Amino acid sequence: MIALNLKGVEYEFLPDDLLNKTELLLKSNPAYKKIPILIHGDKSACESIVIVQYIDQVWASSGPCTLPTDPYDRAIVRFWAAYVDDKVRVVFLMKRNYLRTFKNQFDLTKKWKFEWKRWN
Repeated sequence: MIALNLKGVEYEFLPDDLLNKTELLLKSNPAYKKIPILIHGDKSACESIVIVQYIDQVWASSGPCTLPTDPYDRAIVRFWAAYVDDKVRVVFLMKRNYLRTFKNQFDLTKKWKFEWKRWN
């Protein structure tokens, strides 16, 4: 979303419940079935750094370049983007597994599950 905002591109944000993945998410990223996904027309791009590179190329004449032009600096950005993607995914999976384990041990009400998702 940051890259789209920098480029001045209008977009619609569609949140997804990753515990109950929608058909759109599964269709848009059939390999990994995870977010983020950018849907542009009838095409989709997945993974943060791939999406940022796509945005830079498609809207090259709009707004500032979101990635460095120097090859080494660009490589460093790709490294950290991949690192963050991997670590954020691990934290999410750990949280999801904890919630499933906790849910199996106790009968949680829908209200409590909503509050858990909302505040954590």
